[in-house]
Amino acid sequence: MLDEPVKPHCPKCKGKPTTGQRKLTEGERDKLTGNAWKAAAARFDTAYVCKTCSAIYSHQNGFSTYIARLKN
Repeated sequence: MLDEPVKPHCPKCKGKPTTGQRKLTEGERDKLTGNAWKAAAARFDTAYVCKTCSAIYSHQNGFSTYIARLKN
């Protein structure tokens, strides 16, 4: 029996919620600067944004890794 895949989850929020997570858009990525832009660009295919705390993170193989915070 195969395990259900782990959904993208925020690594910063308490309880690591899976609701309210969405893919990072190119426009959002391009608003980032410096190392935040480099990290988001390098992981763009796996980059997500948390609706609750605006954290940008990469989600791969069931693990979420914080990248930066999205400025509103």
